[in-house]
Amino acid sequence: TSSAAWGASSGIPAALLVSGVAGAVLDAIALRWAGIGAPTYDGRLLRRSLALGVRWQAAEVAEGLNTRLDLFIVSAFCGVSQVGIYSTARSLAEGLLLPVGAMIVPLYPRLVNLTPGEGGQLAARVARSLFWLVLVTGTALYFVSGWLIRLLFGAAFDSARAPLAFLLLGIVPLTVGRVASALLSSNGRPGLVALLAGGSLLTSVVLDLVWVPRHGP
Repeated sequence: TSSAAWGASSGIPAALLVSGVAGAVLDAIALRWAGIGAPTYDGRLLRRSLALGVRWQAAEVAEGLNTRLDLFIVSAFCGVSQVGIYSTARSLAEGLLLPVGAMIVPLYPRLVNLTPGEGGQLAARVARSLFWLVLVTGTALYFVSGWLIRLLFGAAFDSARAPLAFLLLGIVPLTVGRVASALLSSNGRPGLVALLAGGSLLTSVVLDLVWVPRHGP
């Protein structure tokens, strides 16, 4: 059993390494085929990219913790069964973020090529569109959630409807916040995005520690 576990744990990183190397080779072939040629080293560009990347990654880490630490808090205070209920609600609520991500990803290159004023106007239009999209679909999801939860997870998870309501309320402003983060990052201010994400993480943890032990998820 231990040898099988070791083989699995070592095989997955090895597969990721091989796929990464293969991807790099294919990228080089594609560049040569497109007539772009081999990549060259630019120390100044590398330093600037690292400076931006580290700050952006800090925001990503904070956001990732913000979406996962609540599960550990629920587990610590309410037990594994409540984690299952809460995870069910989370999985349904986070489905609303899929179209949000699909609209924000192509927004970055457009924002970079606009002036701050033009970028702000575009971001405002996208934020308004996403706000109403998530509000309408979130409301519809809540009204069918009782039937949907029973269909997908069974009657034992009926109580997931209560935390789902609160999560859906939080998804709406989160959508606008993601557009704002895209605008700030495109204006070369990922450090501010990281600070905001860290503040959001701290607020979430404090509120979770106050609410969950008393009321559950």
